[in-house]
Amino acid sequence: MHKSRQYPRAAKVGMVIIVAFTFFLYVHMMYHARASGGTLSGTLTETTGGDGKAKFTDLSIAGAPGSYTIQFSADADGFAPVTSEAIDLRLASSSTAITSDDPDPSTVGQAVTVEFRVTSDAGTPTGTVTITSDGGESCSASVADGSCAITFTSPGDRTLTASYGGDGTFEPSDDTESHRVDAPPVGSPT
Repeated sequence: MHKSRQYPRAAKVGMVIIVAFTFFLYVHMMYHARASGGTLSGTLTETTGGDGKAKFTDLSIAGAPGSYTIQFSADADGFAPVTSEAIDLRLASSSTAITSDDPDPSTVGQAVTVEFRVTSDAGTPTGTVTITSDGGESCSASVADGSCAITFTSPGDRTLTASYGGDGTFEPSDDTESHRVDAPPVGSPT
């Protein structure tokens, strides 16, 4: 806190002396993470307004999921730091969808392109999606690729599952889709 004082140059006994104080309170913020890791970003220093309050509007915490606190402190003597309530940092939710499996139905030994999409309201997920069949077949591709080819080894109804494993920001998610695999036509090489 910076104090400025204004004193009269001379004073007489019995004279009323007016002393004006102007206070400038500069609030600096530092953070304290109670979980492993964690980086605080945004505007980390704000000056109080006429009401004595400082407003921080663009703070964000990046790090491992866990419980964090932020500590605000003034760069003046006599002001105790203030610590926020616990802030739980969690992975953002994601949603995985199989958007097509073509051709459907397919025949044994035919490659089927399975297209998928992984989305989140919190940004763009990264990582890998694995498509598995309840018959044991599978394929994998990156979220950015958006598709992979799977080949079925026997006829029958299948359930395809697209599993997104998550990343350091987004939770895992999955989706299922039914698929039919027909036997190859009679007389076709197998």
